[in-house]
Amino acid sequence: MAREGGDPLAERRAQARIPTFAEAVELVYTEHKASWKNAKHAAQWINTLKQYAFPELGLRRVDQIDTPDVLRALGRSG
Repeated sequence: MAREGGDPLAERRAQARIPTFAEAVELVYTEHKASWKNAKHAAQWINTLKQYAFPELGLRRVDQIDTPDVLRALGRSG
């Protein structure tokens, strides 16, 4: 591809599947929940995101979320 003037890295990025916010949260939660000292805090972390951020951001791909989206999600908690 590079010999033909293409960009293999750009092509690979274009084909990569970008997760939704909800998928990314679940991945982070799964990777880190064992490191939290208190199971209650781990549950609160994910439940708070599900309650306040998922309605605004859950189905959006993470590369399509920008500052105004985050501010709207934060505004839901107040």
